[in-house]
Amino acid sequence: MLNTNPLNNRPIISIVIPVKNGIATIKACLDAIFAQTLIEETEVIIIDSGSTDGTLEIIKDYAIRLYKIPPKNFNHGSTRNYGVSLAKGEFVVMTVQDAIATNDNWLKQMLYHFDDNTVAGVCGMQMIPQKQSINPFEWTRPISQPNIRSFQYTNELDFLKLAPLKKREVCGWDNVNSMYRKTILEQIPFDTVKFGEDIRWAIKSIQAGFKIVYDPNCKVAHYHPFDKKLEFDRKYIELAQDYVLLDLNAKHIPVFKSIAQLIYRAIKWRINPKWIKVQIQRLLQYNKACHQFDKDKKISSKTEITKTLFS
Repeated sequence: MLNTNPLNNRPIISIVIPVKNGIATIKACLDAIFAQTLIEETEVIIIDSGSTDGTLEIIKDYAIRLYKIPPKNFNHGSTRNYGVSLAKGEFVVMTVQDAIATNDNWLKQMLYHFDDNTVAGVCGMQMIPQKQSINPFEWTRPISQPNIRSFQYTNELDFLKLAPLKKREVCGWDNVNSMYRKTILEQIPFDTVKFGEDIRWAIKSIQAGFKIVYDPNCKVAHYHPFDKKLEFDRKYIELAQDYVLLDLNAKHIPVFKSIAQLIYRAIKWRINPKWIKVQIQRLLQYNKACHQFDKDKKISSKTEITKTLFS
């Protein structure tokens, strides 16, 4: 179902945002997008999968193209592919309802890299704002000038021979903040999976010989408050994904050493002690996920893990 109010009928950039019940953040997300220097060359496509909290009322105030799908039809891969099929722009940006661009040159900085015709996509950086309501241990604290990195392997075997950790560095892609050449997305669409469509796309693009770029100057603010169960689930899925796709095994964190470091940082940064407890819980949930996945992978093949978690 289409409610169309396009800002530009012949845009250069199409931004695709899957949305559901985003009332807490969607206004800030869209305000940051519509403040972009390239907004006159940009269209915004929202794919809503059943919002009931007033999100749809908020987005009526913006020049966007709205499409609605049943909640049961949402899938991280196929829903984004649907957005690509709707896009009129030569370049497609993937983001989410609670990601907020940190400056008005976010799109311009990503687009710059596509002057190189071998570039298939550009991935920006997620940062965590320094707000008192957010766990200070997670704040983004830059200590050096961020470096732009790019990867390309004209011989697929050169990529396949990399160590798992290096493969993770090369393919640590992220659809919270990324821009793609649309023709490449049509050639290499996202896999129809519940999670990890972004890293899978990066692997396939690298194996096809394309260049991918990581530019930490392209920042969005993005943060999820701590929840014990969600933290465990998220870490477990990340571990499973790294193992299935990259042969990367879980690395357990030394608990007592890490707690000592937390206390040292809390004193150094003058952090409220209540956040120490939260951070210890995050650490424990990570190790719990490591232990559980180590047990599960002994009795399940990679195919079984993929079918259970991602299909």
